[in-house]
Amino acid sequence: MNSEKVRSIQWPLWAALFFDLIGFSFILIDLQLRAEDIGKAANVASVGWIIGLILGSTFVVQTIASPLWGRLGDRLGTKTIFIACTLLSASSMAVYAFADSFVLMLVSRLIAGFGSANVAAAQAAISTRFGGTDRTVALGRIGAAIMTGLIIGPVLGGPLAKHFDGIRPGFGQEVLGLTGCGLSVLGVILVLIFADMPKGELSQDKFSLAGGSLLKAFPAVIPLMTAASVAWFSLAMLEGTFGRLLRVILGQESVQAEFGFVFGFESALALVIQAFLLKWILDKLGEKRALVFSYFGLGLGLAAWPFSPNFAFVFVPSLLFAIGTGISSPAINSVCSRVIPEDRQGELFGLMQSARGIGFAVGPLIGGILFDVKPGLPYYVAAGVCVISGLMITRQRLPDPQESV
Repeated sequence: MNSEKVRSIQWPLWAALFFDLIGFSFILIDLQLRAEDIGKAANVASVGWIIGLILGSTFVVQTIASPLWGRLGDRLGTKTIFIACTLLSASSMAVYAFADSFVLMLVSRLIAGFGSANVAAAQAAISTRFGGTDRTVALGRIGAAIMTGLIIGPVLGGPLAKHFDGIRPGFGQEVLGLTGCGLSVLGVILVLIFADMPKGELSQDKFSLAGGSLLKAFPAVIPLMTAASVAWFSLAMLEGTFGRLLRVILGQESVQAEFGFVFGFESALALVIQAFLLKWILDKLGEKRALVFSYFGLGLGLAAWPFSPNFAFVFVPSLLFAIGTGISSPAINSVCSRVIPEDRQGELFGLMQSARGIGFAVGPLIGGILFDVKPGLPYYVAAGVCVISGLMITRQRLPDPQESV
């Protein structure tokens, strides 16, 4: 494909995902701490399950909605779906800005769940333009745009929340939510004006919401998606607990800034891997060994976190965690995409987003409950789950990078 046309597809998507993920990470580092404070003010004895329920609700909705969005993307075009989902994401951040109760936080996360398929739409658009290991690298660059947003968001959002809360309690939440909303809208404008994305084609097969026909037609993708879903579950265990773990490690209440620095460090390292080192890693190890290595690295990092004696040591397991994340996500996406024909890539990535949603729906809830029992417990369980995912990959025959359906 003409390199200029490829760039016309990629850069608006990179920018839009970058902006949207800044807002996402604003909310991610802030919500669990705000929710814990709301629980304390209301004299709620145990808030772990509530935080897990709020965070997991996004992915319950995502699990239901993403296959539908993906199938619609194949028919209506990925550009239409990307814009619709990103506008929903912006709306969720606007609601969060003024969420002063568990109910409003839940509403914000439910809306975010409906809009979370913008990443799948971008992945589907890119996957139709590349083959072989180039597809893995291109998907890695989409991941790099996401990671860049996850770098800027926490590093900027944590200090912003702390600063504006000092002016007026709760003001930091408003600033984060409204700023994130505005950035997502800016991304929509860029895609509307500049993005050249594949148009949909109305197929004659019966429309399916659940993606069952895809799995039935291509059963080879099932074990790969299962392994990915199991790993995503383990990562989701962190989502509702890491800020709370930092409070335990540091012995202080205000940890948004520290949370932001750790999250930013992980995202920066994953960005370097996905943007610059992924092809070299794949050439040296091959996809299968790279995937197994990444899942084992995730497990080791997760198991080590609760033993951090101070803030500086927190970055050691973060290093392992970031390396594992930087390799595993684009690699598993690329492997799965090579099993499925190009005219059903939207359906595939919607279904994968749904599988991811299952893990992230259950993970925060279980993680919050386990944290209330013992702060390190969700991390030990998550570490074991990642090792299981790596072992599952060792038993699979992965499609050759040059294979296509």
